[in-house]
Amino acid sequence: MTSPRMLRVNELLKREVANLIEHERYKDGMCLISVRNVITNPELTASKVMISVMPSNEETETAVIKFLLGKRRDFQKKIAKAVTMKNTPVLHFEIDKLCAAADSVLNIINDLGLKDVSYDDISHDEDSEL
Repeated sequence: MTSPRMLRVNELLKREVANLIEHERYKDGMCLISVRNVITNPELTASKVMISVMPSNEETETAVIKFLLGKRRDFQKKIAKAVTMKNTPVLHFEIDKLCAAADSVLNIINDLGLKDVSYDDISHDEDSEL
């Protein structure tokens, strides 16, 4: 279980990295890069930054990872100036496939042609059964 302190550190790093990525603008905004999660080890020496990329394809994801790895030192220096911590962790970027998987499931549902069911439809059906 993660301590409350580490949860705060992870959220702080997530916010800082997201702001830095937003200001760097990969290829003039040709894709959306989102910071999904940050996991930092207790010694504050390394952080795994989970990102999602839209549109999601192998080529774009690889290019974004290369871009972020190229900016890593600059990001770490800016984080060290902005945040007071014992150590500034080394950032390791990884693609979070959860968003791509969720998008895939939504596309399958749309392809099946299922109509959207609203809450009103469900509540009327339940009332008639009573």
